[in-house]
Amino acid sequence: MGYRSSKLEDGKVNTKGKTRIMPFLVIALLSVCFLSIISYNLLLGSYYEIRSQYISVVNEQVIGEIETSVKFGKTLENYYGMDKILEKATTQLGDGYDIAILHTDGTIRYATNGETGAGFDITEKNKKVIRQDISDENGTTIGTFVTVYDKANERALVSGELRQLRTITGLAALIVCVMTIALMLLISRTAKKPIVPIAAAIILAMVVQSAFLINIYQMTYKNTVMKNAEGIGNYIAVSLKEIEEKGVPIDKIDGLQEYFDEKAAYGMIAGIRLQEGGSGTSAQANGTGRAFSDDEVLTINLNGDEAENLQIHVKVSGDFIRKMILGMVLNFIAVIAIIFVITAESMRLPQMLDFRKSGDYNKGNRPQYKQMAHILRYGNFITSVGSYACLAFSALMIREWNQGAFGLSAGLTAALSISVCSLAEVAGLLAAPVLAKKIKTKKLLVISTTLLILSNLACFAASSSAMVLLFRALSGLGFAGNKQATNNMIALGYETGQEREENLTESNAGLIGGIMCGSGMGAIIAATLGYEATFALAAGIFVLFILFLIYFIPWKLLDENSKKREVGDADFKRVFALMKDPQIVKYSLTVNMPIYIYLMVIVVLIPGIIQSNGISPLVLTYCNLFNGLAGLYIGARLGGVLRNKLGSKGSIALVSFIGASAILMQTLPYTVAVLLVGAVLLGLVDGAGIPMTSDHFLELSSIRGKIDEGTALSLLSIIGFIVMTIAPVILDVCIRSRQALMIVPIVLLTLTLFIFNRKKEKTNEGI
Repeated sequence: MGYRSSKLEDGKVNTKGKTRIMPFLVIALLSVCFLSIISYNLLLGSYYEIRSQYISVVNEQVIGEIETSVKFGKTLENYYGMDKILEKATTQLGDGYDIAILHTDGTIRYATNGETGAGFDITEKNKKVIRQDISDENGTTIGTFVTVYDKANERALVSGELRQLRTITGLAALIVCVMTIALMLLISRTAKKPIVPIAAAIILAMVVQSAFLINIYQMTYKNTVMKNAEGIGNYIAVSLKEIEEKGVPIDKIDGLQEYFDEKAAYGMIAGIRLQEGGSGTSAQANGTGRAFSDDEVLTINLNGDEAENLQIHVKVSGDFIRKMILGMVLNFIAVIAIIFVITAESMRLPQMLDFRKSGDYNKGNRPQYKQMAHILRYGNFITSVGSYACLAFSALMIREWNQGAFGLSAGLTAALSISVCSLAEVAGLLAAPVLAKKIKTKKLLVISTTLLILSNLACFAASSSAMVLLFRALSGLGFAGNKQATNNMIALGYETGQEREENLTESNAGLIGGIMCGSGMGAIIAATLGYEATFALAAGIFVLFILFLIYFIPWKLLDENSKKREVGDADFKRVFALMKDPQIVKYSLTVNMPIYIYLMVIVVLIPGIIQSNGISPLVLTYCNLFNGLAGLYIGARLGGVLRNKLGSKGSIALVSFIGASAILMQTLPYTVAVLLVGAVLLGLVDGAGIPMTSDHFLELSSIRGKIDEGTALSLLSIIGFIVMTIAPVILDVCIRSRQALMIVPIVLLTLTLFIFNRKKEKTNEGI
């Protein structure tokens, strides 16, 4: 972080005692709690996955019975005795489960609460849904077997079984927290340069806590898998004994091997075989034909304890258990990486606290304006964490509910949940210049942030897609007011051109870091606590954001500068007139539109690809991490190098080429490597492109000297948000069409190349 002040480079601040380490104590406490919550919920998520496999295996027996009847002439439309079959299925699973048979068009044909399925809701957000195909003799899908149960019931069951482990997790968090705080206090009193060692102590604490949790959780993972595998084995044993009671010896059953292979098709079971007890002679081998090892093998006797009875041997997949543990380790690494960035961004907080109490605070001097850039960076960092923690997940949540709104399909409604937020931001930013003349920046900030807090809490509690659309629109209005207030602070918080550049650069750096941490945290929270929880997280972060800015911003100085510079001296007619200016229209089409669509790829396209292809949500977490790290630590420097080497037009064209390449990569077979490399390239576009294009915009002859910079930045935001309104719809088409995925980046790159036309532009630097 090259902008670091000399005080921080020396590792010394004037702040003493508790004030010096207080920010890091808070970070340490929140980090330990966050890691504990995530780790426990990762375990719960794995338990639910294993439980789902058990339910699917049990259902296969009933589905097989239906498919057999269909082969002999029955049809799903008129299936006599279906009520008894559904009753049998729910009896096998236990209380709390509902089952329905769906037509291929998704309508309910039979259900456990009545033939028409009246009142049977498979779109409620608090329901867990398992879908399995029903096929005819040709393998054609003729219906869907749907199992639905309340998440609350499953959580209550798991909570009882894992109560002791939850207690151990809490005690571990407490011990690590106390030890970390003690270490930080010791460092603060003994070290001459305490900031870096304290930050290192936080990361070390996370590593120690992760190692401890992995050690105690891995046995729980194995026991959980073994327990459910045993349940499947017992279920198979009961099924075979029912056939034997009808006069068919178990070892003479036709198709027994295929039956075993079908049950072993799920991840946690490596194979199943039938064997004569005592002799070791195998009556049926597992699907691969190889012998089982004695490790992780469950033995179930079919005829009591007789020496020569038949046994079912169920081999539990060691690879499945190792993959589950590896997933937990990778999640822990992602959490530690996020905490590292948060800690690094927070290393200037002691200096900010020190300056806030100094005589230079609220004075129009160089130290205050330099602090202003740092405050803007950290403020933008916090608000971006909140914004991007939930931005992508309204769409994924609606897709998971499979619930449309206002007569629209679920897919289109999901895309609109992002577009409507951007559209509301555009409407709000159009009104913002007028509001800025009547409402002081501080008041505008408080009102807009309060709206963000309330709308995100409402999304957390929403029960329908229509409600989500409404509350995301309100969030958009909150973002608009927030953006106008931030633009005013950027425009009022400098005295020289260099200080203005610092404000822009630092604000964008905070934005990139916040996007990375917010997207990463959101992905982890969504995977462990559900999509709804990301909105609660966002609301809490916006509370921190408003408290931070209210305390640190030099409001008196900004008010004085506002009177001198008349920020917000613009109206609707003026803004609309500028939007129709030929130079700005060209800028919007050739520069702004491609860049902003590239930025939305990491928000819409990549999450959609991951969800629609059944790729682990953990991949999305790492895509966001790689994207943010590339933008924060490489992209910003790359932008400066490109501009010096290639000039403004050449650098913009190259950045657009990088973005187009990232989209074109997604036409390749979907692998983790393709997604991660694409995320890195998009991070470079973000880090290099946004400061570059913002600076160009402020230097346009249609802008410079015509309106104040706060309004100019708001106008730039309006143009960007207009693009962001249509981008989700375009990218949603790309998710479903490989052809569109190839055409869109080519069109965007072609538009960018129009900046090389030979007609002379009336600009100061040219675009």
